[in-house]
Amino acid sequence: MKLLFAEDEVSMAEAVTDILTYHNYSVDTVYDGADALEYARTENYDGIILDIMMPKKNGLDV
Repeated sequence: MKLLFAEDEVSMAEAVTDILTYHNYSVDTVYDGADALEYARTENYDGIILDIMMPKKNGLDV
């Protein structure tokens, strides 16, 4: 399963990405809303996990 994970706190993003990867998910991780929107538009994901409060564009706007 391919996931997009957007989280602006790098340590949190790395921890969650490590856990998801350990459980055999393929994860693209981004650190702001603008990148999340760009990835979501250009890639095919089975699921997208968004932080609500991110720089450039919040998770609700994405």
